[in-house]
Amino acid sequence: MGYTFMMWTPAEIIFEIEEGADGQVAIIVIGTPAGEIKILAELHESGNELRLVRTHIQSSIAPNTLGVGRLRAIADAAMERMGYDAIEIEGADRTTGAGPGRTPGGIRFACRRGPAANDGSQER
Repeated sequence: MGYTFMMWTPAEIIFEIEEGADGQVAIIVIGTPAGEIKILAELHESGNELRLVRTHIQSSIAPNTLGVGRLRAIADAAMERMGYDAIEIEGADRTTGAGPGRTPGGIRFACRRGPAANDGSQER
């Protein structure tokens, strides 16, 4: 039996962030109902925006399971919990897989709830 498509709720998405010694390189582990996603990236904050630069992604999730809708659900949950208005992801040069040596295009997710209602009480 295959995995049926259902949109994930923010409560179903779990984030664990391990920051490196320099405070910019991080490992982000995202738990979803379909499996785990691991991200290695340089984190850069500017106001209420977060950029993930030179991003590498590894996942146990089956091909064609994520899609734009589920990526949006992950980004929305991250922005809501961490108080960001936008998250931009820039990929690193591919070392394996489709098109080694190619740099994937970036993707930007903007908050759909209006400006961040972060009063400073949320942790990042």
